[in-house]
Amino acid sequence: MTLREVTLLDSRDQQAMFGLAETLALLGRQKEAAEAYKKVIDIDEHSKIAALAQEPLRKTAEQTFKGRAVGELRPDAIMYCLSAMEKFDKMSQAEVKRIAFEIARKGRTGLDTNDPEQKYQLNSLPGNFSGFNLVCLMYVAFKSFAPEMDVGFDLSKEYAAGKTLTRIGAGSDRGNSLI
Repeated sequence: MTLREVTLLDSRDQQAMFGLAETLALLGRQKEAAEAYKKVIDIDEHSKIAALAQEPLRKTAEQTFKGRAVGELRPDAIMYCLSAMEKFDKMSQAEVKRIAFEIARKGRTGLDTNDPEQKYQLNSLPGNFSGFNLVCLMYVAFKSFAPEMDVGFDLSKEYAAGKTLTRIGAGSDRGNSLI
C-alpha cells in the first residue's frame, strides 16, 4: 500500500501524511508537498510532527519571498516594516510583546505569505492583514524587545532600510511624516 493510499484511507494519519509530504518534496512536487505539510499541521498543530512540517513551509515561504525581491530588497517589506515601527513607537513594550506573541501563535498553523489578501485579524491590533504583513509586524516587534531572536524569516535588510527611512523622516521639517 502506498503512502497516498494510506492517507486516503485515514486522512487523520499524521505520520503517513508527513511521509507523503516528504516524498512529494523529494520528487520536486513542491506545491503538492506544501498542501500535504499543511494537512499534517491541521491534523494536530501541537505535535512534534507538525513542528517538523512547519520548517519546509517556512523555507518555501522565505525562498518565494527572496525570489520576488526587486534587486536586493523587497519594497513591500520595507513599507510594512516602516509602518510597524511607526505603530510600535506609540505603544508600550507590553503591547508590542502581546502583538508579537499573538502573531507567532497564529503562525504556528501557517500564514500564507504569498497571498496579498488581507484575510487575517488580530485580537491585539485592529484591522485586517496579509500573512506577509503579519510576518513583518512580528519581525519588527521582536527586534524591539528580543533583537537576537531568529523569527524564521530574514527581513534584516528591509528592517534596516525602514530604520533609515525613519531617521530621515524624523529629521525632516514635517516631523515623522515621510510623504
